[in-house]
Amino acid sequence: MGVGEDGSCHIAALLPFTEFVMGGNRINQQRYATQHAFSNMAAALMAMEDFNARDSRIVPELSDDEFTECDVKLSLSVLDDGSSNDFTVSNLLNHINDMSGEICGIAGVNDNFAAREAAVLGAAFDVPYITHAAETSKISRTPLYRLSAKISADEFFRADALIKYLASIGRTHIMLVYSAVHEDIIRVITLAGKENGVDVRTEIFQPPFASTGVGSPLDAMRRVKESGFRTIVLAPARVPHLVYIAQAAQDVGIDTDEYLWFAYDVVDLDIIAESVKTQPGDPLDNLYSGMGSVRTLDGFAFKDDDAFLQAWKENDEEFVSRLNTLNPIAPQMPGFIF
Repeated sequence: MGVGEDGSCHIAALLPFTEFVMGGNRINQQRYATQHAFSNMAAALMAMEDFNARDSRIVPELSDDEFTECDVKLSLSVLDDGSSNDFTVSNLLNHINDMSGEICGIAGVNDNFAAREAAVLGAAFDVPYITHAAETSKISRTPLYRLSAKISADEFFRADALIKYLASIGRTHIMLVYSAVHEDIIRVITLAGKENGVDVRTEIFQPPFASTGVGSPLDAMRRVKESGFRTIVLAPARVPHLVYIAQAAQDVGIDTDEYLWFAYDVVDLDIIAESVKTQPGDPLDNLYSGMGSVRTLDGFAFKDDDAFLQAWKENDEEFVSRLNTLNPIAPQMPGFIF
């Protein structure tokens, strides 16, 4: 482990090329492409090439003597984290074995739970780990993850921003509808509610989503309606799960303009439409047409003069060719393209 005698340093980057969508049982699980991985992979490749060239366009510190006099050169492998704990652990361990343990860094993983698994493996192999997207506050704060760090905004900040905004428009009674894997979200939103004088209640939904029993989306929506709450925050584990929520909301009649809906843990509402291929009049199309979302924006998303954005625009066909060689998904397999 660590940097080789020749200055070589291999980085394993785990990105969410695919995800499972649960059917009625595990036999009916299907794997789908996600929308995050390709832009993340391109950014990782840019970072590696800028470091090796000591190009300081984006990171000014690369022109410092500490880096210009350093002989370390990075290499990069990209793995599919599968948006799950199992995929993350399996693919990372297999890659470490393939590399005979010769890696000096682990990066990536979007899912909070999977990121913790990667952090534990990093500590076990004495390799630093950094996540660019997971927001769990446990990483970098717990001795168990002693070599780990994150560069994303802490989950508490997003919860606080949402609650303060809703309170500012008079929405002080909020129903949080969450999937079973999102226990962290309950903690941060309810805490933000207490600190801002907002009443937060919770309803869980879990697979099998097509059922009508306890814990189903339909059961959750019935309970939301019975509560009388008119502000609903959704925290699904996966974007396609919103299809079931939208259908259930329509079935019980709470997809009207009486209700204010927010998607808490979804990247972009436009991507919801693209991911699930809705048609005008579909329950989900009706639901997200008036839905708000809470997301963390990087500087390049709203600053035209952002250094990263300018460097991104300068990428050419040769860069795209190099990028394609990193794609860990085989042709014709889910996730090869999005």
